[in-house]
Amino acid sequence: MSGTEQLERVLNDDYQLGRRLNTMNLAPLNYATDRKRLEKIVKTYIDGAGLQDNASMTDNFLPRMIVGTCARFGIFIEVLIEAVRCAVFSESPSVELEHFCAGYKRRASCTAEFNPFISVEWRKIDASKLFEKEPPPSTPRKRTPRVVNSDDE
Repeated sequence: MSGTEQLERVLNDDYQLGRRLNTMNLAPLNYATDRKRLEKIVKTYIDGAGLQDNASMTDNFLPRMIVGTCARFGIFIEVLIEAVRCAVFSESPSVELEHFCAGYKRRASCTAEFNPFISVEWRKIDASKLFEKEPPPSTPRKRTPRVVNSDDE
């Protein structure tokens, strides 16, 4: 079992549950330190499906993937598998960026604005919010009541 810091706290608080599980602590993904390993994983999955890789060679692909997966290794693998699945079912000879877009949309049920593979503002996306459809409403400015001085009347 692997998970977030919140899961770690739950397991530490419940001795019986914690001792019944095999656990792993996976650090959040980091482009600077994990790039080569992640590139190899992407290549292995795409090659394993007998497809060409036309997606991961694009600019900022891995950083976008890391943002879109909340920097979690398990979610990274799920999104990768979904993209490969989309390519296979569309009978494409290669995995394209559009397959990652479609796979992510299927997983997160989000609009293009919140899809890190196509959004211009992809660095600002909080992928932990799965069902984002539109930007949060802007907070209306409070109007300061005008104070009328009794001497002015």
